[in-house]
Amino acid sequence: MPKKNYFTEQTRDVYFQTFKTYFEIDEKVELSKKKLTRKPSFNIHDAFSAVDIYKRGNLIAGDFKKYMERNGFHPTESEMIYLIARFDRNLNGVITY
Repeated sequence: MPKKNYFTEQTRDVYFQTFKTYFEIDEKVELSKKKLTRKPSFNIHDAFSAVDIYKRGNLIAGDFKKYMERNGFHPTESEMIYLIARFDRNLNGVITY
């Protein structure tokens, strides 16, 4: 079967839109990070410490989720998995700074 016909046109459109949205969001995240680092009053360590409610020097998904919920965000389980994976450099389920 030719690759072009492997997915229906509708499925290809959904995949395309999903990837396009992902890259647009990723670009906005990177721009926001750059803007924050240019602010003299912004300190990444202080920002991380605000989320690190147990003062362990790291975050697990539950810590991050509690912080988000206290601030009006209610992420799903899959969103939490994505967030942890996005920032977990060691791939051990823990975000460190």
